Amino acid sequence: MQETGSNTTGYLDRIRIRSGNEAMKAGFLKTGQSSREKAAAQMNQGGLRFATLFILWPEIDALSLDADLIPRNRTALAFCRRILRGAELSSDTGESSSGRDEPIHSALKWMFLTGAQDDGLSNEFDQMMDVAASHLIRTFHDADILPELVRMIFRRNRKGYYIHDLVWALFSSRDPRILSLIARYLRSQGSKDAALAAKLLKNTPLEEAGAAAQNRGYAPYLSWLSENQPYLYFTQDGFHQSSDPTLCSVDLGAKYLCRKISPQDRQPSDSFSQSDYSHLDAFRQREEAEMALLAKYSHRLHRTNAAHWNKWMEYPIEQQIQIARKRLGGAS
Repeated sequence: MQETGSNTTGYLDRIRIRSGNEAMKAGFLKTGQSSREKAAAQMNQGGLRFATLFILWPEIDALSLDADLIPRNRTALAFCRRILRGAELSSDTGESSSGRDEPIHSALKWMFLTGAQDDGLSNEFDQMMDVAASHLIRTFHDADILPELVRMIFRRNRKGYYIHDLVWALFSSRDPRILSLIARYLRSQGSKDAALAAKLLKNTPLEEAGAAAQNRGYAPYLSWLSENQPYLYFTQDGFHQSSDPTLCSVDLGAKYLCRKISPQDRQPSDSFSQSDYSHLDAFRQREEAEMALLAKYSHRLHRTNAAHWNKWMEYPIEQQIQIARKRLGGAS
């Protein structure tokens, strides 16, 4: 993959940071009118940030510089043109017919990682960031951007900016690591950070699942996550459908059987036996609070004494509930 960034700051970025966007645009246009080669060299210099390319887009068009840009920059501009005219991204970005996907991936990653520094530049720029993140996650399954994506969501939320598309992209990754990244903000002194973290970490409508997030306690949540992570799965909910979505949930049946599931598709890692299905049928006949109680006790017993767990699982469901209530004190 091509490099997505550089430790150095490009010439045009330095002008933009020091003198502002308009001064940079005027200087770049003047340079291009006297020397296309020099203008192209400035644009292709290492360390260029996506925001600078985006801001200079009209000047690049006015100077007809597309053909003189490096492939990454051409690919990024082709992406922007498609998105702003409402077209879907495809592999056809003006590059050669071979190896199209990797140049697109590299360009999008550069756009996102260097553009994150300038998020909030404009509505159109933020739209590019949203769509780039979505494609990186959903098309290229690029987990490298997840930490920066989480940071961007919380930065935007502090400013009251739109975050729904970024949250949707983040949870589309169905990567359990994002829960720990979000949980760090439960420790934040900023009320907006802690409130958003608690909202995103809502796991099920059950009291047990929501308690750790609702009290915004970082250590209690990590403890809860450690217990429930083998049984977590990502839902299809989002802020587009609800103001209070459940983005990730616990499969209580899997927890009851102590069977790890895939967070992506909720499928068990090992096939269920006929005995498992029989236990599960009886389990699912109970009230939701009783299922939560049984799942919690089953998980704890299995972890501490597998032989006792095997014996307990053979008891009738009513007896299991009685034992669980006695040992857990009715806690769910």
